[in-house]
Amino acid sequence: MIRIGHVAPNSLAARAGISAGDLLLEANGRQIRDVLDLRFYTAEVFAQLTVQTGDGRVLRREFDLSTGAPLGIEVEEFRPKACNNKCIFCFIDQLPR
Repeated sequence: MIRIGHVAPNSLAARAGISAGDLLLEANGRQIRDVLDLRFYTAEVFAQLTVQTGDGRVLRREFDLSTGAPLGIEVEEFRPKACNNKCIFCFIDQLPR
């Protein structure tokens, strides 16, 4: 899940009751971990988002994307995370502190 950083005014997401600060849980039944997941799973004609609001409610909203209108959602900035694999080619471990 990722936190929604901004929702464009009068966008599809705004009209569906999605707000900045809500947690994006799923898109088309798939768990969302980052902005790439969001883009990949919503690259279809129809999209269903599952969102947890600030007061804990879970919303499921369907969107018709066939018109080309964007959802209007921007997620919070990606923060790299290291795993426990310790691969010698890991770009995360090679980032400056």
